[in-house]
Amino acid sequence: RPLYLKADAGKIPELKRVIVGYEDSIAMERTLDEGLEKIFTGLAREPGEEPAPQVAGAQAPVLSAPGKEQKLVLSKFDYDKIRHTYRKVLESQEQLDQSMARYRKELKELGEILEGSPVSLQAEVPSAP
Repeated sequence: RPLYLKADAGKIPELKRVIVGYEDSIAMERTLDEGLEKIFTGLAREPGEEPAPQVAGAQAPVLSAPGKEQKLVLSKFDYDKIRHTYRKVLESQEQLDQSMARYRKELKELGEILEGSPVSLQAEVPSAP
């Protein structure tokens, strides 16, 4: 599925990345072909390249993106895995946000301590032999 981000200047969203997932593999690439290539190594073809000939009687898997009128159906297992992973990502993001807030606070405190500490330079006195 395409991932759209709201544009800062303008009303049209800009396609930034395409997320492709299959079984335990997830890829986020600039194009669908790059995402498919990452998930299914060797699957993506160059523009104008012909598909490999099929052996007579062999069934080729259908790999096409759903159209506007089609629905993408996931197994319950895949849906649950995606949902679980999504929740873990959100939890990790929350932990990261909290860690960054603590980091900024401690860095500010360090700056205040350094700014408030008087510093005086003293010439070194050579020690007697």
